[in-house]
Amino acid sequence: MSILRWIPVLVGIFLISPAIAADYEPGSVGYLYRDCAYALEESKNPKEFLNSYCGGFVEGYGMGTMVSNSIQLGEPDTKDPCHDVKQKEYERINTRLCRNLPDYRDAKTPPGIIIQTVADIVFRWQEMLKKNKQMAVFKMPIAEQINDIVTPGKFCESVSTYQVIQNPGFVINPGLMNANWYDFVKSVPSTLQNKYDQCAADLKKENFSETRCAAEIEGFIAGLYSIQHLQSREKIEGACSKEIDRLYQGLDMPGKMCVSTNTNIKDVAQAFIRRIEAMKKAGQSLKESGFGGAGYQSVYYGFMCKKDSAGEPLTPLPNQ
Repeated sequence: MSILRWIPVLVGIFLISPAIAADYEPGSVGYLYRDCAYALEESKNPKEFLNSYCGGFVEGYGMGTMVSNSIQLGEPDTKDPCHDVKQKEYERINTRLCRNLPDYRDAKTPPGIIIQTVADIVFRWQEMLKKNKQMAVFKMPIAEQINDIVTPGKFCESVSTYQVIQNPGFVINPGLMNANWYDFVKSVPSTLQNKYDQCAADLKKENFSETRCAAEIEGFIAGLYSIQHLQSREKIEGACSKEIDRLYQGLDMPGKMCVSTNTNIKDVAQAFIRRIEAMKKAGQSLKESGFGGAGYQSVYYGFMCKKDSAGEPLTPLPNQ
């Protein structure tokens, strides 16, 4: 199961009627929507799109979801006394992503066609929100809401029942519609050095929360939350309970990496800078892939779990 097939859904989520747009705080669903709508219309090529706040979020989300969803459980041992319990839980875990959405794992479908297809899904999601009077989700943190589209639940179960609403005012830039996957791949800021330079510059900006570096980190944390719905479950009783509890504890990615929807994104960015500077000092190469690195390098390796004597993250830069 490749989580990459869900990334186009995150691009398409923001092809919603411009009437929804309003002033939203950075880090909210609405803020991301507004930036993505603008980026998809105005970007003349993949590089322009990927350099946007929206592009940063999509990249970070891709890495975060790959980290969270890399585990696929096999069949439990038939001789295991907890076989039946484990089989039920393993099946639940292995079907943690919505199966009623298009599958683009073959990577052969052109990006433009995928964006058009995903727009249909997003319009259905919008109709569900309207019908249930839930449009306030656009004011909420991205990580709390974004994964409702790609995980099992009310929308997944009923995606085919909502009427498709057309959006005549929205036109995706032909430069994106006509691009191929290679055009997108070669446009991603590719190395850790690239990401270090970008985040170091963004940290000097007064509006850091609106920068691409911040968006990439927001995306990574949101991606970690793509598996978090599994934690809402009925507790297992009896002799098998400890094993199952340990299994789910191991799947609590945000908890294991000490991040939440309230994590200070600037702290994460500073941790990333410290991480890369330590790598430089140790003589390590920064030419390796930096895909999703602003969040991955600082969060995945547990730097947000390290605290000083006052309980604060060990992330501030010297003289800052």
